Amino acid sequence: MSAVYIPYDGALDPLGASQIVPYVEGLAATGVTMTLITFEKRERWQRAGRREAMRRRLAQRGVTWRPVAYHKRPRLAVTLWDVLIGSRVGALESRRSTAAVVHSRGDVAMVMARWAIGAPRARLLYDVRLRSVLADPHLGERCRGLAEQRYSVEFGVSAYRDLYAALGA
Repeated sequence: MSAVYIPYDGALDPLGASQIVPYVEGLAATGVTMTLITFEKRERWQRAGRREAMRRRLAQRGVTWRPVAYHKRPRLAVTLWDVLIGSRVGALESRRSTAAVVHSRGDVAMVMARWAIGAPRARLLYDVRLRSVLADPHLGERCRGLAEQRYSVEFGVSAYRDLYAALGA
C-alpha cells in the first residue's frame, strides 16, 4: 500500500514537525509506503542542520520526502504558482510510487492533490482539521481530555490506516 501526503505546510514548521511528520511516520511504521510533499519556508529551509536532521529522520523511517519552496508574496499569484508546482510534484510522485491514496491536508493542498492524481485508481483523501473547535478556550472545561485522546497521533495513525484500507490502498 502506498500514499502521497500533501499538506500546504512545511515539515520544518512547528505544525508540520508536531502533527504532519508524526502521522506520516506512524503510517510508514504500519507498512504504508509514504511520500511526503511539503512546502518549506525559506527562513527554516536555510537552517541546514535542522533540514538535514529532518531528511535523515524521514529516510530512516522509510518516508520519501519531497520538499518544495513555499512562496509568500504576492499572495494570490504565488499561491497559484505553489499549486502548480505542488500538483506537478504530486503527479510525478503519485505515478512513481503507484500511490493508491493521494492525501491532502487543507484547501490549497486539496487543489494540488486533485490535480496530482496520477496513478490509475488512486483515491483522493481530503483531510480537514477542526482547528476552531480545538482552539475554543472553553473546550478544556468541557471535553479537552476526550479531544486529546481522540486526536492523538496513535489514534490518527490507526484511523488513517483503516481509511487507506477502505479506500483500497
